[in-house]
Order: sequence, then C-alpha cells, then structure tokens
Amino acid sequence: MQSAEGGAVITGGRRIGGFVDFNAASTSRPDLGSLFSRVNESSRAHVFIADLRRAGVTNLGSLASRGYGMTDAVRPIPSLYYDGNAQTLARWPNADEKRLSFGEKVELESAPEKSSSFKYDFDRVDGWRLTGDAEKDDIWSFGLFEWEWAANFRRVLNIDREAKTITIDYNNGSGKFDYYFVNVLEELDAPGEYYVDRASGLLFFYPPAELADASALNAGAVEYDEYEGRFIELENSTAVLIRDLTLKCGRETAITMKNCQRCFFDHGVIEQMGGHAAVIKDGAFCGVVNSRLRSLGACGVRMSGGDRKTLTPCRHVLSNCYVSDFSRIDRVYAPALHATGCGIVATNNLICDSPHHAFRTDGNDIYVARNEVHSVVYEYSDQAGIDVYCDPTYRGIVIERNLWRHIGSSFALCGQAGIRLDDSISGVVMKNNVFYRSSGGGFGGIQIHGGKDNLAQGNLFVDCKQAFSFSPWRNDRYLDFIRNQFPENVDSPIYLQRYPFFDELTTGIDRNFIIDNGAVNCGKFNVNGDELDVFVGNWRKTATPDLRALGVTDPTDLVSEPSEVFLHDGKALRKWLGELGGISLKDVGLKADWNDAGEPVSPHYSEGTR
Repeated sequence: MQSAEGGAVITGGRRIGGFVDFNAASTSRPDLGSLFSRVNESSRAHVFIADLRRAGVTNLGSLASRGYGMTDAVRPIPSLYYDGNAQTLARWPNADEKRLSFGEKVELESAPEKSSSFKYDFDRVDGWRLTGDAEKDDIWSFGLFEWEWAANFRRVLNIDREAKTITIDYNNGSGKFDYYFVNVLEELDAPGEYYVDRASGLLFFYPPAELADASALNAGAVEYDEYEGRFIELENSTAVLIRDLTLKCGRETAITMKNCQRCFFDHGVIEQMGGHAAVIKDGAFCGVVNSRLRSLGACGVRMSGGDRKTLTPCRHVLSNCYVSDFSRIDRVYAPALHATGCGIVATNNLICDSPHHAFRTDGNDIYVARNEVHSVVYEYSDQAGIDVYCDPTYRGIVIERNLWRHIGSSFALCGQAGIRLDDSISGVVMKNNVFYRSSGGGFGGIQIHGGKDNLAQGNLFVDCKQAFSFSPWRNDRYLDFIRNQFPENVDSPIYLQRYPFFDELTTGIDRNFIIDNGAVNCGKFNVNGDELDVFVGNWRKTATPDLRALGVTDPTDLVSEPSEVFLHDGKALRKWLGELGGISLKDVGLKADWNDAGEPVSPHYSEGTR
C-alpha cells in the first residue's frame, strides 16, 4: 500500500475559517450577549470567533478524563491546531505561571462518592460565571492529585465560593502537590488559548501574536480535529507495507495492528493525534520505521507481543523514527515507545519533547540502542529517559550506545535520571551510553532502585549532578517482593538456562556491577552504593569545551557558558561528547535519510537546578 508520488494525506480534521473579531461577533449575535460578556475585557481586542458548525464540524466532541492509569484505553478529546501545533484550552494559572497548591483536604457530606475536596485561598473564581451544574459549567482540572509522577485530567464537580472548597472527580487525592483549572472562558487571556462553547458551536480563539487580524487568521492553517476512530486497522494480516502516507487530525489512535505478521508503516507521518500514533499487539515482526511521529496526545507506539513464559520473541521494531511532542494530553506514562512482552527492538530513533519518560519497557529481551533522547521528564519527578519497573524476572534487557541529554527539570523532588531501574529490576545491561545533564534531585544519570546483578559498563557521564544513584532494598523487602508478587517465572528452567545470575535470584541482594565508567565535570560519582556493589576501573576528570574548535562561530556564543550554548547547538555538543570518552556518536540517532541530530532542546525544557 503506497501513496502516489509526493505522498497522500488522510485527515480527520476541518480547516476553520470565517473568523471575525470579538466586536463584530458580539454585535452580530446579541442573543448571545451573556456568553460574550464572559470574555475578559482586556482580552477582547485579541480574541477572534468562528462558527465551527458553519465551518462543517458536525462533531464538536467533549472533554474526558485522561492521564495516569488511563493510557490503555484512550478517551477521545478534541483539539485545535494552528500551523500543525496544538493550541491550549483556556486555563488558569497560565502555562508560564506558578500552579496552584492544594489547600486542606476536607470531607464534605455533599461530595459525590470517589471524589476529593480541598480548601482554596484565592478569589479568582469569583469572576467565573458558574451555574452549579458540573456538566454545563464543564470546568476541568489538571494536576498531581496524589503523587509527583501521576498527573490526571479530571472534571471539577463543584466550586463552593462561600466555603472556598473545590471538589474534583478524583478518588483519594492527597493534596500534596499542585493543579490548574482548564476550559474556563473567563481565563481566555494568552496567545494560543481557545475555548469552544458547545451550545452555540462558537470557537473563541486568542491566536498567536503573528495573527493580528481576522484576515491573517483566516489565511492561516487553523484545524479542528473531528474524526473519532482509527485511520487504519489491520488484524490477522500478513506482509502489508504502508508507505509514504500522512495521517493527521484524529482524536484517537491512527493505526492498529493486531496479530499481524510482517506489517510495517514506513516513510510516513503521523501527527496531530489525540491518542497513540500506532498500537501493535501480538503477531510477529511488525513495526514503524523511517517515519515522523509528532503532536500525539498519548504514546508514540505501544508494542506488545512474544511469550515471556517460553521467551519466544515477537521481533517488533521501532527504528529510524523522529518522535516528538508526545504525551501531549496525558502528560504521564505515555512514552514514545511502550514495549511489553518479549523480543522488541528500538534503534536509531530521535525522541524529544515530553513531560514524562521517552521509553518504558515491560518484559524480556528488549534491545534499546543508538537512540538520541533529549528534552524529556521536564514536568514530573521520580522518572527517567527510560523507565523499567517492578519485575525482577524482566531479563535480557540491553540499553547501549544511546545519547541521553538535557533530561529533567527543577521539579526533581525525588529525582530524574537518564536510565531508571525501579523496584527490583535486575540483570539489565547498560553499556556505552552517554549522559549529558541527565541527573536531578537524588538520582544519578543511572538510578537503580532495589535491583541486583545489573551491569553498567563503559558509560560516560558529563555535567551530571551524580553519575550513579542507588536505593537499596536489603534482604527482607526484596525477598518478600519476589515471593509474593512474581512466583510464575522464578523457577523457570528456560530462564535459568538463558539468563546469567538467575540462579542467584534470591542471593546477593543489592549487588550490581559498575565497570569502566567515566564521569566528567560531575558531582558525586556514587550515591548510596554499598559494599555489595562492585566498582572496577571507573574514572573521573574535569574538562572545558573549546567552543571555537567545536565549530561555534557566533560571537555571543563564544563568550557564553558552554552549557548555555549546548542548549541550542546540539551538533557542537555531540562533537564534544564524542571526543571525551571514546564513544562515537556518529551512528547514534536518526540515519542519513533526514538526520536532525544536534537539534536544540525543546522550548518546554528548563534545566532548573543541577
């Protein structure tokens, strides 16, 4: 299946025109005076209105709960795009402002079951027009309602302005962290924000600054997605090649392959999706290759297959793909690749711009190599560029020759890392990776939590707060975890034959092998590693890059701090890193087809404290 020369585009969106300025719109619709009066007076000169139904939109869509624990079944949420970039539902506080802290948690007899109520101490909501009907008001909240790694998008069930309490559709909220309000017309006050009134079908848009009048806006590429469904569904298919095709503007997942053999999406584009780019489930030797995946509400690709019991591989692959701006709606646990099962490969990808992690691997014999990852984990803590979690029988995972750079932020309450092996993960091989500014909070570039018999060899850490960090579990906790949660593979003869040290699963707790790794301009080399960890041949040094020798010519850059220059000149950074530790980066990242290696960091990324 190949499109005609130049590539075909399949879109589930509508081009929106017919915008008029606020004054013209409000004058022409006196029957909607109460609606127009909700727009802040200071914003009215910047707001333009279009009639979505007149533009051909028949399904305005609705908002739905998304976020932590909901990525398996994506709920469709509509989005507005300008020039291919998702715009922002009107919110308070704005993206560049400090989020709200939860007040005291309170128990309200009037609150619905499985909700959480909190005090608040601000007056901003007094200016909002509320009916008291949660569905009609349609105000939502996004926040860390319980943990620093588990964000959710949930409906606001009630705002009691007299008692100053807010009730949110979230069970067991702790109130430890922060949140903001979403979908509030009165808060339409920043470029790129919008609001849809579903009763009238009107779109209120405060466009980017370059669109100063209605004619410029109508000449621009404003799109509203409408299609709820998958563009391509393959099931029990064999030898299908989908090539040179662009899929865009859908509210759900673009492609699904279920129980297929040798089916690939190749040299294509998937963008502006509310769900995943692709889901590949079961079958064998399927994948997404040589493609561009961007502006995704959830994951890039979810792959599952193979048999962990027999260690039969599925051989699914993600290779030479540029994946960016993913987890756009869910914000958490929606990585560029979520690999589950046995025998999955991810090589030569460029992955960037996500508030959470880039890879998640749940299974055996998973190979992650020669990828470049940057500008991820910039909103949440207790996370990493790649996250492996919670099963010590996940074995055969190899993570080698990847570049992890500019990972983390100042929100490193627990920590942020390049690689995190969490809750007993053991037997992982990590070789010849390069970490640059990929350590925050209490985590090193590599963080090992409760695992054993992991091998870290020949890795290079540069300008990291610490190279390695450990959170030992000690014998009792580890052994209880093994016995109570993972009995099925513990005594597997196949595992005993395949994996080194598997016969010592219950001995040598917290023993890991840290060999021939280098640290340049780092703080501590090792945090919390104990006498059971084996450290051999590791080294440390300091080094200062010669920017001129690295090809930097801008006079301002030449007198700047190198770390500031490397934020926007990734090519100079890659050259310097390649000179420091003997690890070549020439074949790391995208292949020659369209090599964007060395691009600047995402505008969403902020370094914070290192």
